[in-house]
Amino acid sequence: MLIAKIFINDTEIDTVLIHNTGKCTSSDGDEYEYKVKGFDGNDLISKKIYHRRSKGYRPLLSKALKLLDKHKIAEQVYKIEVM
Repeated sequence: MLIAKIFINDTEIDTVLIHNTGKCTSSDGDEYEYKVKGFDGNDLISKKIYHRRSKGYRPLLSKALKLLDKHKIAEQVYKIEVM
């Protein structure tokens, strides 16, 4: 599990858990499925991330942050349209 703590200046605003589901998605055993969860354990986004462990943690973190960004933008647009 990769744990990312998000800060603005010195203030922590969020903790994101990038959890390996244990499901291997490649025949060579290097690509796995991940889910992005909040600190409370609930899924933050429903879309799964597929990542090769051999590439390290930075690309995995980048994928997770990009998905969170897209999710938050869609959520804000939806709230504006409903109001």
